[in-house]
Amino acid sequence: MAVKASASEHVRSFCFKKLAIGMGMILLSWGYPLLKNVSADTDTLTLVTVSEPFVHVYQLSKAVLDEALKRNGLNLVLESYPPKRAEVLLRSGKVDGDAHRIYHFNKNNPDLVRVSEPVQCISQSVFSRKVSFRVEGWESLSPYKVIYIRGIKFAEKGTRKVVREENRIAVDHIEIAFRMLSRDRGDILITSPETGAAILRKLSLENSGIRMLEPPLTEIMLYTFLRKKHARLAPKIAASIREMREDGAYQQIVEELAD
Repeated sequence: MAVKASASEHVRSFCFKKLAIGMGMILLSWGYPLLKNVSADTDTLTLVTVSEPFVHVYQLSKAVLDEALKRNGLNLVLESYPPKRAEVLLRSGKVDGDAHRIYHFNKNNPDLVRVSEPVQCISQSVFSRKVSFRVEGWESLSPYKVIYIRGIKFAEKGTRKVVREENRIAVDHIEIAFRMLSRDRGDILITSPETGAAILRKLSLENSGIRMLEPPLTEIMLYTFLRKKHARLAPKIAASIREMREDGAYQQIVEELAD
């Protein structure tokens, strides 16, 4: 994933320092909550996420943003949607932003402002049932039929460069992806280790033969994005997240979620 030098240095520095995270999750139901009216003056921010509530990525972002917003006198409402639906809501102005996306997410969403401090850093790994190989970057995926989630930008971009178009299989939901993989309707799929483990448990696919290949494909920084009408809040939230890393609050959240 091509990023500016400063951003890539930030990725390496932050990912190097991140703590190992446990994979035990609390199962919650997936839902489509009713949207709330939002305004530039509200004390509640309604953010969307493409992650489901029982997945660690969701839980960490929610806990970190809950605290960061609280330090600024704000409340958080976090709602889960498939990637394309989330983008429709962002463009419509019916929500205040997105909880966690890659650095350049606002390239095609000019009404969004990035919170400069990353909310988390996650590994992205390759899962497979019928093939086994050492993962050595995107090029190592080129011989295979790759399942990915439509609207997940880093996966769309990464696979487009090295995988033949007829071997790129886009689906709308991570559960669909794992079901397809279990039925050999693709060779591999890309997601985080924590998400993969949680979905395998949810779908009772632990004994399906699906396994995670090593090493991880890549590590990505995730940033919160706000609509421009909330631009004044972005540096304040960034400062609060930095403060949380310095005063130990961030590490405490990570450890609590790992228990």
